Amino acid sequence: MLFSIPLFIIILISAFYLPGRFLLRRIQYPQKDFLSIATMSFGVGIALFLIGTYMLSWLHISYLYNLFVLVTIFLEWKDSLEEWKKNFSLHYIFQLEFLIILLGSIGMVALVATSGITNSWGMVFYSANGVDSVYHISLINSIIQQFPPNNPSVSGVALHGYHILYDFLIAQLVSQYHFNTLDMFFRLFPVFMSIFYGFAGLTLVKFLKFTRQQSLLFLFLLYFAQGFRVILVTLLHAQGLHYDPVIVQSLSHVFDPSVVLSMGLTFLAIVGIFTMKKTITVVVPIILIGILGGMKIYTAILMYGGLAVIACYQLYKEKRYTYFLVLLGAGILSAFFYVPFNLGVGKLIFAPFLQYKHFMESNDIFYFLAWPLKYQVYELHHNVLRIVQLYLEAFVLFLIPSLGLRIVSLVTLPKLFHKKSINKITILFCTMIAIAFCIGSFFIQNIEVFNTVQFLWLGYILLIFPTAYVFGKYTVRSKKLCIAIWVFVILFSLPDTIFLLSSSFKNPTVLSSNFLQTASKLQQSTNLKDGIMVIDRKEGNDIYNTTFFSALSNRPIYYQTMVLNNVPEDIVSKRRITVDTLASLQMSCVDDSQHIKQILKEEKIDYLVSVNGDYCKNKVAFLQEIFSKGNYRIYQVM
Repeated sequence: MLFSIPLFIIILISAFYLPGRFLLRRIQYPQKDFLSIATMSFGVGIALFLIGTYMLSWLHISYLYNLFVLVTIFLEWKDSLEEWKKNFSLHYIFQLEFLIILLGSIGMVALVATSGITNSWGMVFYSANGVDSVYHISLINSIIQQFPPNNPSVSGVALHGYHILYDFLIAQLVSQYHFNTLDMFFRLFPVFMSIFYGFAGLTLVKFLKFTRQQSLLFLFLLYFAQGFRVILVTLLHAQGLHYDPVIVQSLSHVFDPSVVLSMGLTFLAIVGIFTMKKTITVVVPIILIGILGGMKIYTAILMYGGLAVIACYQLYKEKRYTYFLVLLGAGILSAFFYVPFNLGVGKLIFAPFLQYKHFMESNDIFYFLAWPLKYQVYELHHNVLRIVQLYLEAFVLFLIPSLGLRIVSLVTLPKLFHKKSINKITILFCTMIAIAFCIGSFFIQNIEVFNTVQFLWLGYILLIFPTAYVFGKYTVRSKKLCIAIWVFVILFSLPDTIFLLSSSFKNPTVLSSNFLQTASKLQQSTNLKDGIMVIDRKEGNDIYNTTFFSALSNRPIYYQTMVLNNVPEDIVSKRRITVDTLASLQMSCVDDSQHIKQILKEEKIDYLVSVNGDYCKNKVAFLQEIFSKGNYRIYQVM
């Protein structure tokens, strides 16, 4: 790990920064601020890396991108070195902007860095890292092994219905530069990503000409803005009652790293849109927006919606079509990333306020309102006015506690529509926020019903801009008021931040040393073409270890339960029945060798893994045990 840190820094500079700076210098990108141009260089470099390696991966020669990297190093390093010598000084790192970004990045990294580490207990995964992140690791391994990748949850079935670009980025860094997957996913890249996120936000607020206090407040809220969860639970004396605000906020976004990286790139894309001077500079927003479709489609939809509106505004007011060029170029690029893996999936279904209804029915903290019961009664009697009243209650109880300090932004947004305030920037922001709340409130998805709540996650991030703007306006009136506002902001952000950090390290998922040795042996003993089935069920109790087996053995598994939404139902049903049948035969241990052999032969299974001890090996002679550790067994089908 220690050797990986300097190597990773070298890769960031050579593979991201220098290619990005090289392109910006050649197109004479107009941004003058040193830190802004440095941040933009990293963002453009990431986009170039993804576009180049993705295209070459279809030809199975992604490593050739390093030739471009070498050329840009040769052509750019002297100019960049002189630029850094001239503009960078150590006093930068002692500025408050840097310190807030550093503190926020430490908070983000702390939530993930301790996962995937082996200690005296075994390998530990905290919070959401024990669920979603494990699938990400499985998918990263699948991308490394072959492209286009198969679904690691159902071996031999092509991946479909997933935005793979973040996992693809990690896979390329791991495979091309020989990093450890767990270190890259949980530690190395989150450090860079969280710092990049802060500097991308800082670049945007500098461009928007925020005052220093507004910029500082924005950075603080970007990392630490929370809702009023702790305050609400305390006021209602509801400790122990279920309350899930649904909205993932600030530091928690690191659990879904595609949100953090895509929003950082979005901040830079907005700057790129409004700093275009020459036609050639359209390439910057085109590549930054273009990769969003394959990284986080929710972010891409907001960006494309906002861009389409200001493109129409530009055409109407200025009789120019520059933004339409960006829209067209980015759209073509996004289609290249999105269509191969997502065509025909994830349709939106109009279901007004179902999100809020589900929220009220699933949170017993509001039991005293009897909301579900009242809804049934009013619906039975067709009392429309009362139903509207209930939805207003749900709307308020959903949004106000989760918005937290962002409530003040709701006062500011209407003022932006005064004639004097209307410009392309305010139109873009208001459109993106409106799309986020409209889709999040009025639509569900046909696959994972309430996934549209992720639009609200992104909308909450965008609301930080007007929130910081409002608070920052009052800080200039007097020093005392400035201090009072900062105390107010910190005090109302701390309770939920402390709750998040403390609760994230409770009840970790722990994989025993026996499990880890079994997964390692599985990787050593098999190759990618072997069929591997894990029998992990006990009678009356399902134990799903297959996700971890796939992630830590670097091998796709015949059937596991994670992310099966876009696998044909006949395949899922057949494989579930097959695993359940073999598990049942293991429990009864009947002498039915021919039946078992026929099943394994039909499904082309070469290796059988049991987590429940011996698989009737005395009665199933064609299973040769090749590994045994605790209750774990690996059998080769002879």
